[in-house]
Amino acid sequence: MNFRRNSYWNNFYSKFSLLDESNFARFSVKYFKKNSSLLDVACGNGRDTFFFIKKGIKCKGIDISKIAIKNNSKKLKNIFEVKDACSDKFKIRKKYDYIYCRFFLHTIDQESEKSFLRNIKKVMMKKSKLFLEFRTTKDPMMKKGKKISYNEVISDHYRRFIDVENFIKNSKEYGFKIIFKASSYNFAKFKNERPHICRMILRKTN
Repeated sequence: MNFRRNSYWNNFYSKFSLLDESNFARFSVKYFKKNSSLLDVACGNGRDTFFFIKKGIKCKGIDISKIAIKNNSKKLKNIFEVKDACSDKFKIRKKYDYIYCRFFLHTIDQESEKSFLRNIKKVMMKKSKLFLEFRTTKDPMMKKGKKISYNEVISDHYRRFIDVENFIKNSKEYGFKIIFKASSYNFAKFKNERPHICRMILRKTN
């Protein structure tokens, strides 16, 4: 079952006001070549997308939230589009050097993850890289809310805390190779929160 709720994200991004780029964006941009192309999946309010554009990266941002895309497009036209990267109808004609995806993987269920990997592979070139940051099964928040499986919880919204080794296995089956992996409680500190985060860089292998 897919637990994604557009209404939740529309409400969230109608109030979300954090504009500074994320720590993951500052980490990732070191790997990007100027004038290269990047697809920001689940771009939210675009704070990382705008940061990459300022750094000379040619970006497109997509999100399921119509509110987020509408607000982003007021600031910069022809960059943002409402799209669901897990949908069977997902289609983008252009292929990208980099796919950037922060805090998205843990908001989708296992079947949606498979769809995401299939879809995103189609918009990657031969040696394109996929940049991921997500919550893991070591995250303290995994103990909060209504537990619906060993790693799935519903609190303010659905979260599936990622089993890293299982994801590595699945990503290899879909034609990806892990070229960087690191985990820490310090990657995404926010106020009193210290989520356990994994960062990965994957290369398309076929």
